[in-house]
Amino acid sequence: MEYKSESALKQYWLAYGGWPALFSSKYLWFSICITLLCFDYWINNSSKYITLSLSILPSLLGFALGGYAVWLAIGDQKLKKLLSDLSEDQSKDEPSDFMSVNATFVHFIVLQIIALIYILFLQANSVHQIILFIRKYYVFSDCLNHFLSSMSILASGIGFFLFIYSISTMLAATFAVFKIARWSDILNRMQ
Repeated sequence: MEYKSESALKQYWLAYGGWPALFSSKYLWFSICITLLCFDYWINNSSKYITLSLSILPSLLGFALGGYAVWLAIGDQKLKKLLSDLSEDQSKDEPSDFMSVNATFVHFIVLQIIALIYILFLQANSVHQIILFIRKYYVFSDCLNHFLSSMSILASGIGFFLFIYSISTMLAATFAVFKIARWSDILNRMQ
């Protein structure tokens, strides 16, 4: 895979597998199911899940960044070289196993950052207050009121989904670390 002329974001996305990998991810679909099953919680207690998210995500993000840095800095160089080599049936356009593991970590971290920024926006924005102010002084049609309520519910649902998805991808990162340990074990047995 030729990385030199591409942006880091594009490199990550290609190594992750792009849209097909995203939409076939069991972690994505698990998060959608949890979001739907917890509908009552995030629609009626949005301030509680926002507070919960903001207490969990920064620590989780710090842990993820630390774990990724350890993998890059301390990992066995022979293992990294072995994982970087493409197998005979792989084309040069496909990511190596090394890049796939890195993409898993980066995806985990990127999702946490997106979730954290989005939830901070939900907590800090004044859109809800502006809508209440406008409703108080101007008469809206029922259609517009329903639309504004629906948008508020949708925004809350997206925030809860991002929170759950960013947590569930921790499992994917954990399995990536386990895969590294398995490969390291194989390499050690070969010596």
